[in-house]
Amino acid sequence: MNREIILRPYQKNCSDYIMKSERCVLALCPNGGKTEISIDAITRYLELFPNAKILVLAHSTNVLLNNYMDRLNSSNVPFTYSDKFDKDSNVHVCIPNNEDKIKGKYDFIIVDEAHENYLADRVQSIIKKTKPSKQLLLTGTPSKFIYEGNYDIFAIGLDELDEKYFAKLNIELVTSNYNLKETDYNKDQEVKNTFQYTIEDTEKTVESVVLSLIDRLESGLSAEQFNDPSLFTKFKVFFKNKKKEILTWNNTFKKVGKTLIVCNNTDQADLVCSILKRNDVNVVASHYRCDGGENIVNFKNNKHDVLVVVDRCRIGYDDSEVINLIDMSGTRNIDLIYQMMCRVIRGDQSITKYYMKVTTNDLVKMAADEICVNGALMLTNKDYLLKYNGRNFNDLKIPTLKLPRKIVNTNTKTVTTNKDNKPTRERTSIFPDITNDVFKLLKDIKHDLNNTTSIYKLTTISDAKRDLGLIKERKAKTYEEILAIARTMETVEE
Repeated sequence: MNREIILRPYQKNCSDYIMKSERCVLALCPNGGKTEISIDAITRYLELFPNAKILVLAHSTNVLLNNYMDRLNSSNVPFTYSDKFDKDSNVHVCIPNNEDKIKGKYDFIIVDEAHENYLADRVQSIIKKTKPSKQLLLTGTPSKFIYEGNYDIFAIGLDELDEKYFAKLNIELVTSNYNLKETDYNKDQEVKNTFQYTIEDTEKTVESVVLSLIDRLESGLSAEQFNDPSLFTKFKVFFKNKKKEILTWNNTFKKVGKTLIVCNNTDQADLVCSILKRNDVNVVASHYRCDGGENIVNFKNNKHDVLVVVDRCRIGYDDSEVINLIDMSGTRNIDLIYQMMCRVIRGDQSITKYYMKVTTNDLVKMAADEICVNGALMLTNKDYLLKYNGRNFNDLKIPTLKLPRKIVNTNTKTVTTNKDNKPTRERTSIFPDITNDVFKLLKDIKHDLNNTTSIYKLTTISDAKRDLGLIKERKAKTYEEILAIARTMETVEE
């Protein structure tokens, strides 16, 4: 059923700004409505220039082109459009690979997922050939354009939006059997293709993920209870639910909801998929060697419980029914981590979803992954979103939360109390737990980039900073300094 595009107030502001700009980078989080805004901009532009020709360049897969076409097909738009270069259509939608089919001049070009393809030679060649007078670049992460400079960037931070548009998000780091070294990362902090994912290490890593999922299910706790540090809460529910169902891998994935697993390369994806299939999981893989798009369609139509991908679905994927995203890519790229988190925030506050990042079993590398996850959460704030250029993370302060607590030394032990003077459990690990409803907390806690005792989320990142001495010192440290302290701690523990 077709519907009229009705913009939310902040989306109307975006559309108004776009109409005034010749080359606008619209930086807005996934589920923020970039597609709807672009369709509104097309409508308004054609009202001013009825004979104009507009080109929409989707990302370099038909999956994202189909997403854009589906949105047009489901909307009551007052213009004609085609993905077949119909001469009578005002708007043509295609992927950059169709460069040879793109003929003549276009007045207005829209580039979707622009952080991935706008600066590519093929897209730049298309722009040079078509000579548009107006450009709109859609992205959730504008760091590349900030680094390049001379772009007109209009950004809205996720923490500016009403949480009713988003699901609750839990974040969990899961230990793996992979032993990634600093030399295994490229300059963009992504794992190099030369890294070898062995069968044994991958099997043990997938097993760790499944055990974590089973632990979540068998606890019998709600998301809020599961995140409660109180052991009393967990024991109370444990004894209430003595009889527990023995969960197979197949049952586990059926119970936890639709799951997206992101891998680093196709070999790892095929390996993960084969391991899950051996354990009777209803899983399918999607990458350039095995899927033209039908596997993704089937997953969207609930024919599979798990979809294993590499690049597909990591960017521009729209499926509000996905509950879990398991990141097995090993990436420390803050932009990519943020993009993946945002794959599982579509929905509303009645739904709880999970981003699970698979990390190593090395304390220092865990700390590095934890810092990068926290950096990704910082992108939810517009000030940070407009300062981060993909390479200056060490120059930006890593905010932490000041928890009201005091430490009382006795002859035998240390007693820690909170603001209510109630004893709290002392944590010594720098490995984080799940955090409930991150995006509500980041709005409840006022963030200030100049205040190192401020943070978006209440997680054991604060315990990590306390263990590393950062909160006590109240001094901002760089990523490298934090890792140096972590290495010192590891030496002491050994």
